[in-house]
Formats: sequence, C-alpha cells, structure tokens
Amino acid sequence: MSVTEFAELAAAYVLDALDEATMAACEAHLAKHEESRRLADALRQAADRLADSVGEVPPPPSLWARIEAGIDSSGRGAARKPPIRRWRAVVALAAMAALLALAWLGWSRHELSGELVEARRVRTELEQSLTAGRAATAHCETNLDATKKLLALRERAVAMLSSPTTKLVGFGRQPGVAATLSATAVVDAHNHRGMLVVEVPPVAGKDYELWVLRGAEKLPAGLLRPAPGEPLLAEIDANLLAGGADALAVTVEPTGGGAVPTGPIVLVASLK
Repeated sequence: MSVTEFAELAAAYVLDALDEATMAACEAHLAKHEESRRLADALRQAADRLADSVGEVPPPPSLWARIEAGIDSSGRGAARKPPIRRWRAVVALAAMAALLALAWLGWSRHELSGELVEARRVRTELEQSLTAGRAATAHCETNLDATKKLLALRERAVAMLSSPTTKLVGFGRQPGVAATLSATAVVDAHNHRGMLVVEVPPVAGKDYELWVLRGAEKLPAGLLRPAPGEPLLAEIDANLLAGGADALAVTVEPTGGGAVPTGPIVLVASLK
C-alpha cells in the first residue's frame, strides 16, 4: 500500500469502517511510514474534537412511548435508526477527515515537488563538477604530454652534445632587430641532427618560421611558437639536413607561415 492509497482510506480507517483485511493492510502500512502515521493521528484528533463538540441531548418525555410503540407483539423490537444527531456527527467527521486527507495529500505532493527540484539542482551541480573535472583532466593530460615531449627533446639534445661532430651555432640578429630575439642551434651535420633553442617575443597576428637554406633553396622547417617569457626547444627535421645545409634563418610570417618566406629575416646562422 502506498502513501497515496492510505490517504484515500485514512478517514474510513480512523472510523473503523474498513473490513478486516483492509484494516490489517493499513496497520502494516503505518508500521513503515511515518507520514501516514502523522495523518492518522491528525484525523483521530479531529474525530475526538468533533465528538466532543456534540453535546448531550436529554431524551424527550415521549421517547419511551415511541419505544413501546415500536415493540411488536412478539417482544422483538422494530428496526431502529440511530439518532439523527449521531448520523450528522458521523457525516461531519467523515467530511472533515476527507478534507484533512486532501490537505495532507496536497502537502505531501508539495513536499515531494520541492525534493524533486532540489534533486535536480544537485544533479546539475554534479554534472557541472563532472564536466569541469573532465576538462581539468584533459588539460593535465595535455600538459603531461607536452612535458614528456620536452624531456625527450632534452635527452636527445644532451646525447647530441656528447658527440664529437656536434657544434653550437649562434644566430646573428639582422639590423634593426630587437635584442630580445635570440637563438642557438645545436647541429650534428655528420649524423644529420639539429636542434634549436629560441627566445623570441610573440608578435600579434604573426608567426616565426624556421628555414633551412641550401644554395638558392629555402626549405620550411616549421613554426616557432614559444610560450611568453620561455625559451623554445625545437628539433630540426633530419631529412632537411640530410642533403646538406648552408645556413638556418628565422623570418616573421603571417599566422600559419607558408611554403616560401615572405616576411623579413630576423635571425640567421651560418653552418659553414
């Protein structure tokens, strides 16, 4: 039996107007549901107040005469009707109980509605926290991957520096270029390996691009995008060094760079 089902039977329950099976079901329900017990208690109190409100009425003198007239010759009493006042009290009690039950149901539904709103609010907060947690996890994973790549580059740079064929090459700034731009190349031409340590300030709407110069050829070797205030360690494609290289150059290009240099050269390093 549900709380709603009990509420519909509550008025009859407190008046003992249910059959034995239904009364037993109500008793079993009340043993488990506190809110239904509160409803039953409220209805019993209303019944007590209603019963007390009906005062005692002294019988009229003619009552006994009517009783005698209602007894047949065999001594059996004719069917008697309960006093009208008692029936009115019972009907009024039932009506009040029904009203209390309806009010109780309305309150219960209002309470459940509030709990549903609160549950939805908590679910929304949990979903937002979960989304934020996933974003934070993805950010951490990205940073971790970048850190692993940087450590791998540094290990290769250390290995290059231990080779007798490796040399350090400084980049020269072109006239008019700010002193904040600097770069150093670690090149092992014999093994076709090279790395670049670059410090360049960001330029709005522009990218720095590295070039490998071989005779008249200018081969694009990638964009240089260091974080503000931090040096960048970049690896030079071994395939570009395999055919030999005369110099390395850095230019300022439109965002995304290009296949041929179009912007001014800011840094140059000779590999000869």
